[in-house]
This record gives sequence, C-alpha cells and structure tokens, in this order.
Amino acid sequence: MEQGRSSQTATLCAMLRAAHLIRDSKPHVLSDELAAPLAGFNDEASLNGALDSFAKEVAHISSEATAQAWLEIGRLSIAMRSRYAEDALTKALERGVSQYVVLGAGFDSFAYRRRDLADRVRVFEVDHPDTQEKKRARLAQIRVPSAVNVTYVSVDFEKQPSIITPLQAMGYRHDQPALFSWLGVVWYLSDAAIERTFREIAATAPGSEIVLDYLVPESMIDERCRQIVQIAERTAAVRGEQGGRSFEPARMVEMLRRAGFGYVQDLGARELNVRYLSSRSDGLQIPEMMRLVSAHV
Repeated sequence: MEQGRSSQTATLCAMLRAAHLIRDSKPHVLSDELAAPLAGFNDEASLNGALDSFAKEVAHISSEATAQAWLEIGRLSIAMRSRYAEDALTKALERGVSQYVVLGAGFDSFAYRRRDLADRVRVFEVDHPDTQEKKRARLAQIRVPSAVNVTYVSVDFEKQPSIITPLQAMGYRHDQPALFSWLGVVWYLSDAAIERTFREIAATAPGSEIVLDYLVPESMIDERCRQIVQIAERTAAVRGEQGGRSFEPARMVEMLRRAGFGYVQDLGARELNVRYLSSRSDGLQIPEMMRLVSAHV
C-alpha cells in the first residue's frame, strides 16, 4: 500500500459486501447495511454504477463472463468470511472472551452494527494509519456515532516486529483471551510476517483464537478460478497493493501448529457452501479456491 493513501482494496471489499445485499437474493450471508456508505456510496444507484464500472475494468483484461463471475464469487466470499468471523465471535463470547482484535480491519463495520454488544466485548481495530484515518472520516461523513468499545491501533504488519506490543499500549489485556480475525491480509504478506504474527497470537492467553482466510495455489483450482485469481492480482496491483500469496491447506495447518496453536479447523468450499449457502434457491456457491481457518490457543 502506498504511504499516505488509504487501502483501495479495503474500499473494494466494502463495496462487494454491499453488493451482496443488492445483487444476491435472500437469505443474505451477511447483512452489512453500513458497507455501502463506508465505501462511499450514498444510494443503490451509485453503488450499481460503481459495480458496473468495475466490471468493465475487469472485462478489459479478461472477458465479460469472467468479470461477472469475479464479482459474484467476490461478493459471496467476502460476505462469507466476515460472517464466519462474526459467528466465531458469538461462540467466543459464550465462553467468556471479551476482546475482539480485527487485524487489517479496513472498513469492517461490526462494532457499529452490533452496538448491543458494546458492554460485552472490546474491539481493537488494527490497520495502517492512513486507512484508519479514511474510515474515521467516512464514519463522520455518514453521521455514524463513535462506538464506545472500539480502539484503533496503528500497525504495519510487514514493518513492525510486534502486533501485541502496540495492542497492549492501547489497553489490550495479554492475560485474558481474545478472538483475532485476520481476513483478506495474508495474501499480501511474506512468510516471515505471517509466521511472526502466528507465533505472537499463539503465545496469548489460553482460550484465544484466530480466524483467517487464504487462497490455495493455482495448481489446485480449475482454469476459471485461475483466471479469477489472476484478475484479483492485477486489480490489487493497479491499486498499489501487490498480492498473490497462496498456501496448500496442509502447509497452512502446519504453519499454525508449528507456531504453537492446538486445535486447528480448516474449511473448504464444500463445507462452507453447506454451512452458509445450502438454503438458497438460486444455486449460488463459492468454488474451491478460498479456505477459512480457525485455530485455538
């Protein structure tokens, strides 16, 4: 990400979460009514216009059919991974966890949608300071009041040797368990940065948990999915955020266990489609390219 500029892919992810509500029929995987205004859209017409423009941008480097497939898979996958993290938080709250650390928070809206949980969980939003500044400005523009349980923590995952140290400086309790969500981030990072973060979280209080998503290598997916991954790489690069990291499931699980985690659950498209999309009448499914992981301390 360019210094002095907020994450463009964070805006894109919010736009796709919003697109799920207007382009896909009910039941919605995630109902994020704040996604559109956080992404900068005041009404459905402006959001649809941006989605159509983005589809044309993608079609220019692929085809119209691939562009539409990219948008469909993108909005479903992004809604699904956020729902997965929020489901994990619901279970964590039931077992007494009261800290939620959103790594690479971008324009995540959880704390502002779930004000009913303000007295039960403290939310630490961790991200690059430029993205945080943009988000706070957007919240002010759309007149969304501050959430009393949110703390912003500025971190550059590649450059800073620790995420726990700045968290503790802002009130995070290292002696109490927490849920860490790390969505849409490892795709951009080096192995060293990923493994360092894993080790730090695995050394937190017993009962802590991390949930994250990752893409599998192109050798494990079909040609249609390979084209979609390549488009994702190009669109991220155009926005100054070069991604492309992927992992075989066995390697991801091994990295987590080597870092010190105990129980690890790694879910692919088959399990996720059953969990989140089985009640749909339109047949929408995600393909076998994204996986979601939960690992416990």
